[in-house]
Parts: sequence; structure tokens; C-alpha cells
Amino acid sequence: MLLGSAATAVQEPELDEIALLECPADLENLPGPHVDHLKPIVDRYLQATS
Repeated sequence: MLLGSAATAVQEPELDEIALLECPADLENLPGPHVDHLKPIVDRYLQATS
């Protein structure tokens, strides 16, 4: 049963940190790997809110 095995497995959290960005260049200072589509999303959000 998949549900039973998934419930007993130790899982890493999907979201364990949140960072607030003031500009797209702040992405370069974030530790760890990033998905390719993150920069365009940040760019679009910051343009819409400025």
C-alpha cells in the first residue's frame, strides 16, 4: 500500500527557508541550487509591484 509506506517514510520539508528579495540580483546571494524559472518570476513580480 503506497499510502502506508509514504506515511512511515521520513520526508525532507519542501519549504524550509523563506528569503525576501529587493531586486533580482539578490538571487545570486541565496545559498543552494535554484530552478531555472525563478529569476523570470522574480523579475515579473518586482516589475509589477514597483
